[in-house]
Amino acid sequence: MMIESNSRIPLWSWWFSQNSLIHCLASLRAAGLRNSLLLKLSALLCFEAVGQQAQAEETQATNTKNTAALKVSIESPWIVHTNVFYNTKGAKVKVETDSKHAVYTYRDRGNTVIELPVVAFRSPETGIIFVGNDEFNYVEIESGIVGWKLWPGGHVAWCANLNKNTKVEDQLDSAIGRFEREMDPLILDGFDREYTGLVNILRPFFFAASPGSSMGADAKVTNFEVKEDRLQLDITSPTGVYKARVWIDIKSHKLLKADQDGKSLFPPL
Repeated sequence: MMIESNSRIPLWSWWFSQNSLIHCLASLRAAGLRNSLLLKLSALLCFEAVGQQAQAEETQATNTKNTAALKVSIESPWIVHTNVFYNTKGAKVKVETDSKHAVYTYRDRGNTVIELPVVAFRSPETGIIFVGNDEFNYVEIESGIVGWKLWPGGHVAWCANLNKNTKVEDQLDSAIGRFEREMDPLILDGFDREYTGLVNILRPFFFAASPGSSMGADAKVTNFEVKEDRLQLDITSPTGVYKARVWIDIKSHKLLKADQDGKSLFPPL
């Protein structure tokens, strides 16, 4: 194990965590350390271990309390909803019967009301049920269904499937029931969401609201394709001046290739 230079973990705490107290003291006695110093060091190590345990328990309790304080209520009930996604063959699929939509709300710690649109649908091809944020485009690969969305400022945001039961015999209403029982509004709202950054790859001002502006705006995805777990996006800048094509690995969310106005920008030559 390597300790980074910016680590906040005390060296003696790390060392103690890798060895038992008895082993530590035996090693130090063999090195010639006096008994009085050994007793002081053992007390220090014990206090450090107890303190860290108490701090960890306090942090866990605080996080649990904060999450529990986010009261979620349903704004609109689950209704049948037509949803479109792209299957493992890259074909566009419209789901009309095994698809439902609802809107939940919660107040954040600033007392702001947050709306969370949610969708649940079943893939006709594989039977897998997806439950997650209803503001994304959805694609299915061999490992499951995932959502993606190009955000202002040049980031592709990813939405994971919150339904962990991938058994094909699972029912849509059963998946919705589990989601409601286990829902974490922070996760649903993108607290741990992953992103693929494009702003530092494409040329300056690609995502600018106007020429030379420092303000970002919505770029337009004019076309996208899914081939062999790769997402290909054709993007036009907000000003309409620039055009780009990027390829992203859907599993790892890593950028594979980026071209702008006919020139290769990534990977570097």
